[in-house]
Amino acid sequence: MRRRRLAGRVLLYLTLVLFAVIYIYPFLLDIGTAFKTETDAVAHPLSPVPQHWVLSAFSQLGQQDFARWLANSFVVAVFATLGRILFDSMAGYALARLRFRGRGGLFAAVIAVMAVPGVVLLIPTFLVLKQLNLFNTYPGMILPLVTDAAGVFIMRQFFLFSLG
Repeated sequence: MRRRRLAGRVLLYLTLVLFAVIYIYPFLLDIGTAFKTETDAVAHPLSPVPQHWVLSAFSQLGQQDFARWLANSFVVAVFATLGRILFDSMAGYALARLRFRGRGGLFAAVIAVMAVPGVVLLIPTFLVLKQLNLFNTYPGMILPLVTDAAGVFIMRQFFLFSLG
């Protein structure tokens, strides 16, 4: 009985290590590719270890406006995250706790929106942002990310089942 339990545990940990390697491998590829020459990156795209180690990608990055790019990413990430927390939780609370006409239909619409792939909405989103003169602005980058159907669904389920 004890050997069987030990064998089961070893198998479980080997499986977990395998999945960890599968999930970590793309990040290792990214890091390894940063130190490859362009020809090495094209010739051996799945090898995380460069044949010739170079720092040219980092020197090229230093010539660009990397600080601005980092600041833009930080601003968009912070405000989009705060917006999602605020608006998804408000919508989820309303769908879980408030009784109003059309609540079931509205929830069905949220579920239906989850079935639409995000890539399908890229062109309409671009056209709306262009029409509102928000293209290439902070609000234009943040507003489309402020809420999503999956977040509303998750928050609704949380409020429905966790607060009794």
